[in-house]
Amino acid sequence: MGMQSDAHSSRWRVLARWLLAAVVCGVSFLLALATLFLIPSNERLGFRLLDASWVHPPVAACLELFALAGIVAALSVWILPTALAISSAVGVTRESGIRYGLTLTLLLACTYFWFAKPLSSPAITRSLAITSAALLLCGAGISFVSPGAKRLHFISIAAGALVLVLPFCVTFAAAPRDPPDAKRLWSTSLDPNPWQSMNTGSSYGSTRQAVFAGDRILAVFDSGSAPYEGKEPMARYRLVSLELQTGAARESREFIGKWGNMPALYATGDEHAIFSYGDLESLNPNLSPAGPRLALDRGRVGQISPDGATLAWETNPGTTLLDARTLLPLPGHISESVPTSVNSRAVLTDYIYWYGDYPNDRFFVTLTDSKGQHLLYHGKCGERPQFLSEGKIIILGCGVIRILDLTGKILHETKTSEGSPTFAGVSRNGSRFAVGFTTINDDPPAPLYEHFVIYDTETTQALAIVRIKNLPEYNSWFAFAPDGRTFVAGSPYNLSLYALP
Repeated sequence: MGMQSDAHSSRWRVLARWLLAAVVCGVSFLLALATLFLIPSNERLGFRLLDASWVHPPVAACLELFALAGIVAALSVWILPTALAISSAVGVTRESGIRYGLTLTLLLACTYFWFAKPLSSPAITRSLAITSAALLLCGAGISFVSPGAKRLHFISIAAGALVLVLPFCVTFAAAPRDPPDAKRLWSTSLDPNPWQSMNTGSSYGSTRQAVFAGDRILAVFDSGSAPYEGKEPMARYRLVSLELQTGAARESREFIGKWGNMPALYATGDEHAIFSYGDLESLNPNLSPAGPRLALDRGRVGQISPDGATLAWETNPGTTLLDARTLLPLPGHISESVPTSVNSRAVLTDYIYWYGDYPNDRFFVTLTDSKGQHLLYHGKCGERPQFLSEGKIIILGCGVIRILDLTGKILHETKTSEGSPTFAGVSRNGSRFAVGFTTINDDPPAPLYEHFVIYDTETTQALAIVRIKNLPEYNSWFAFAPDGRTFVAGSPYNLSLYALP
C-alpha cells in the first residue's frame, strides 16, 4: 500500500513539474514579447553608451548588432527558463537544461540571421548562419551521445555565438576613425518644455529656423498651442535673438499663426536676416525692422544663395530672383518653378526627369538659367542638389558626397561611413559645409541617433563631428557662422554653439 502511495505521489509531482514548465513557458513567452517591444529603447541606450565612450563604430552596424542582441535577449528570456523547468520535469541536471537552452536560443538566432540578412551580402549572412548552426548541432549531438562531453558542448555554443558576432567585430575594426568632436562653447534652452526638443519642423525646414546675423543668433520656433480661429488650429510662434558670445536671449517677438505653418529665417550677406512668414521682412540682429519688406501676392520663397545675396521666389510658372538686401526683383526670369537651390544667376532642381535620354537612371540634376536647362548629373539615387558657392554644387546619394562644377565635372568624390546623409548647410564664405546623419526607427518613426559632420569644401576632408544628445522629432537645426569657424546645432530645448577644433 505504501509503495502504491509513493508511486501515486510521484506521478503527481511529475505532473506538477510539467504544469509548472507550461506556466513558465507561457509567462517567459510574454516577457520575451515585452523584451522585443523594448528593443528601440535598448538601441537608444546603446547609442548613448557609445556616445559616452571613445568608441564610435558605424551606426548601421550598431543597429544590426543591437537588433541581433535584442532578438537573442528575447529568445533567452523565453527559452532558458522554459529549458530549466523542462529539465526539472524530466529529471536532468540544470547544467544540461542551460546547455540545451542556449543551443536552441542560438539556433533560432541563426534562423533570424538567415531571413533578416543584417549584413550587406546575403550570401555571407547565410553562410555564417549555416556555419553557426552546424557547430551548435554538432556540439549538441556529441553531448547527447556522450554525456561526458559537456565541455565540448559549451565550446560549440561559444563558437556558434562568435560566428554570428564576428562580422560585426570586423566591421567595427575596419571602420574609419571619426574626425575630432567639435568643441561646445555654450548651450541654452529657448523653452524649458522638453516637448520643444521635437520642435524642429520638417527635416528640410529645420535647417532654416536658426541663422547667424551680426553678433547675434536668431531662431524661430513653435512655442505652444493657441485658441482655434473658427475650425483652424493655431499655434504661438516665437522669434528670439541670442547673444553670440553667451547664448543669452536678449529680444523676443511672439505672434499667433496657423498650426504647422512654421516660419523660416534666411541669413543675408550684410549681417541682417530675412524673416519669412507669408511676407518677407528684413530684420536687424536685435529683431528691429531693417527697412525692406515684400508682400508676396503669390508663390513662396524657399531658397537663398550660399552667400546670402539672392533669394528664389517661386512665382509659378518660373522663378523670380530677388536681391536679398532690397527684396526687389532682379532682371530676368527663370523657367524652373521648383528649385532646390539658387545662386546669383541660376537655380538647381531634381524635379526634371531626363528619362528619354537615360531610361535606367532615377536621379537627375538640372541647372536652369536665362539660357535654358542644362543636365549636370544623372545616376541611380540622390537628393536635393545644393549650391556650395557660385561655382560649386554638392550632391548626396548612395553613401557618396560629390562636388561638381557648373559644367557637371566631378571635382571631389568622398564616401561616407554610413547610409544616407542629408545636406545641413554651408558657410557664407563657402569654406565649410555640413552633412547630417539621422537613423530613424520605423515604428514609431523617431530618430535613434543623429550627428553632423563638417567638411572642408576644397578637399572634402572631415574636420569635426557633433553628436546630438537631445534628439528632436525630425532633424536638428544647424547653421554656420559666416566664416565657417563656429556653428549652432540642436533644438529649442537644447541649442548649442560649437567651434571647430
